[in-house]
Amino acid sequence: MFVYASGCDLLEQIENVPTAQMSEAYAEFNYNELVFLLDSFYGLKPEHDIDSFYKFIPNMGLEQKLASTDPDEFDMGLAELTLRYLDDQHSGFFAHSYLSKARDQDPLEAEAALDEVTGTSTSTATKDLVLFKEHRAKYYPEFGDESFPYEEVGDTAFVTFDTFLVNKHDYYKKADLKSPQDTIELIAAAHKRIMRDGSPIKNVVLDLSCNDGGDGDAAAFVIAWYGGGRQLGLRNTLTGAQSVVFYAADVNLDGKFDGDDTLYEKMQAGELNLYCPTSSNSFSCGNLVPAALKGSGVVLLGQTTGGGSCALLPYTTASGTSFRISGTSQISTIKNGAFCNVDTGIDPDVPITRFETFYDRPKLVDFIHSLK
Repeated sequence: MFVYASGCDLLEQIENVPTAQMSEAYAEFNYNELVFLLDSFYGLKPEHDIDSFYKFIPNMGLEQKLASTDPDEFDMGLAELTLRYLDDQHSGFFAHSYLSKARDQDPLEAEAALDEVTGTSTSTATKDLVLFKEHRAKYYPEFGDESFPYEEVGDTAFVTFDTFLVNKHDYYKKADLKSPQDTIELIAAAHKRIMRDGSPIKNVVLDLSCNDGGDGDAAAFVIAWYGGGRQLGLRNTLTGAQSVVFYAADVNLDGKFDGDDTLYEKMQAGELNLYCPTSSNSFSCGNLVPAALKGSGVVLLGQTTGGGSCALLPYTTASGTSFRISGTSQISTIKNGAFCNVDTGIDPDVPITRFETFYDRPKLVDFIHSLK
């Protein structure tokens, strides 16, 4: 994966490797390395009732494909394993091996072949996200399927983004608060508007109802802003190590970490009410943030989040096939001193079932007022 990301000279050498069958010894090593990797680094084995991939793969009838000397057959087996049998949204097939003949196929033909094998052309999660965005677009057609980043409706500010994104430049020098380009800039710009002199804002809504994850650094920034350094549990599923993390961020970019960087203290002082709409589409980092906010005083609105407790890990097999899995870094809430996995999602404090309540914002503001 480093070669793909860095675009170094090795990539050109790999691309020029001719398609070929693997030797018996090569195929055996390829299979054993894959199984060892999954047994060591797949973070959701207990949740998927997998004792060992050495048992699981043959039981699913995938051993012949994954032990094959044919790179194409191996790739199809790996796609089937990750997309059909693991099916956890983080796990998936990324790219065919350069030994595979599929690399010379038309991309649409290759994708259709994968869909036929895995049966995943339209997953439930994808259908739900499309449905939510279609309903949102009815109220904000000028934005199509894109979110409305910042809006004020009466005494309520709405902050919305569908992906946690970080450009990772020097924000003290380059932050664009007039036309935010990533989550850090959006939150900094929203904070400045909400905290301005004479601000009418009494309620803030962080809308994650269509947020399917993204960059963990951006999620940490949002947790610091909205949760005031709320603690979060992390567990390593390989070693069993557990840790508690607290996040702080210089949201107003004044060079100091203090109470002026978070809305949380304003909420505790009774000056602001904080809300966070979620849905089944709130996945990965879109699940992480509600997990950190649960029980903090921030009111979670909507539906149970889509889960996704383990950080995504990309890998490449010995045969050069790229894929990803739910890795060993697992998000947890801490209850009575115990680390509780959040893969099944976070329940809302106040359920919302109707789309118009989610996205007709004047109606949502009225609903929020009724909660006080």
